[in-house]
Amino acid sequence: GWQRPSRVCDRPVYHGELPPPTAPEAWPDPQSLAATATEKPPFPVDNLPAVLGDLAKAITATQGINVAFPAMAALSIAGAMMTNKSMVEIKGGAVPHRQQPNLYCLAACPPGTGKSPALAPLTQAMVSWQAEAQVGFKKVLKAYQARLRLLEVQIAGVNKRIQKMTADGKEPQQQDLTKLEKLERQLLELGEPPTEPRLFSTDATSEALGRQMLSNNEAFALICSDARKLLAIAAGRYT
Repeated sequence: GWQRPSRVCDRPVYHGELPPPTAPEAWPDPQSLAATATEKPPFPVDNLPAVLGDLAKAITATQGINVAFPAMAALSIAGAMMTNKSMVEIKGGAVPHRQQPNLYCLAACPPGTGKSPALAPLTQAMVSWQAEAQVGFKKVLKAYQARLRLLEVQIAGVNKRIQKMTADGKEPQQQDLTKLEKLERQLLELGEPPTEPRLFSTDATSEALGRQMLSNNEAFALICSDARKLLAIAAGRYT
């Protein structure tokens, strides 16, 4: 049968004084990256789907920015639009391994190279979708709030009658108890308020990003032409 081990681990147990610490190995002298740098290959924009590749080339032609920037942004935005709609099955079988089209891209460009104007046509579809979705969302939210207020008023009225009967030493009427049970069940079925439909944001703390992902079924993108904010968030800072 199973026996409890006599030792917690195989580390040696010292009795008395510990041996003196040994000096760490010296760090080698830093090497210049310029000495080992090689010429960067061009971004394979022709390997992209024609729609994305032609769009990236058009942005480069009008904005004068390196084609790698709009091409990488187009890939990231396309992945964000497909999240929770498409998946790639890496491995099949009884327990398949599937991956969502999530991409994490960082493009480094000098200041004043037109990063924000290059992003505008790429995010236009997402901005338009969010604006249209807001119209329907406001109607749904208004209907939810009206239904919630009505149920709360009705429940409060029935509870008031039940409390009055109890205070007078009388048994509450069965119809009130039945109605209260029905109203509370309807309130439970009403559930949580509808969430605001959003696809992306240009600025969000890690907590806000987590809430947005939770509200949108983990489909959310953070797109910004200034990576300093995103890197600060990744490092655990907000400013």
